[in-house]
Amino acid sequence: MGGREFRCALRWYLGLPVTGRPAGAPCPKCDVPMDVFGDHAVCCPNNGPIRRHRAVQQALYRILQAHGVASQMEVAVAGKEHPADVWLPSWDVAGGTAIDLTIVHPLQLGGDWVHADRVVEAAEQAKRTKYQTLCDDLGILLVPLGMSTWTGYGPAGAAFMKRLLAS
Repeated sequence: MGGREFRCALRWYLGLPVTGRPAGAPCPKCDVPMDVFGDHAVCCPNNGPIRRHRAVQQALYRILQAHGVASQMEVAVAGKEHPADVWLPSWDVAGGTAIDLTIVHPLQLGGDWVHADRVVEAAEQAKRTKYQTLCDDLGILLVPLGMSTWTGYGPAGAAFMKRLLAS
């Protein structure tokens, strides 16, 4: 990390203003009013959430592969439906296990720092709402693995990781 990046990261970690712009100035990538502390940059939908998601997906996939767990990435189920960022064809049930990652920031979805764990839980629930019926109909176990950029895993994500580490 270069000096400029280090100073920015240090200011952010210490809770000092990092943007140099007034509070409420529009984000240059999405026009949402920004705060001066850089929190919006972490959760801006136009600031690389795909890269963060892909990095976590690839790390999980590589860990599974390294430990001999048969797995695939980006598996479509029932045509265009896509509940499996990581697919485990024989890890749990006869129909397989679909791990659907969701990575959120505490300030997304109208959240706040005090209730940051609820933001991750809501993201996991949104995945269940979208894919649970499809997976149940096909005999597939759905694992909505929710992660926060600040507070760790959601309930389903924590249960999966605990089980994975125990096996």
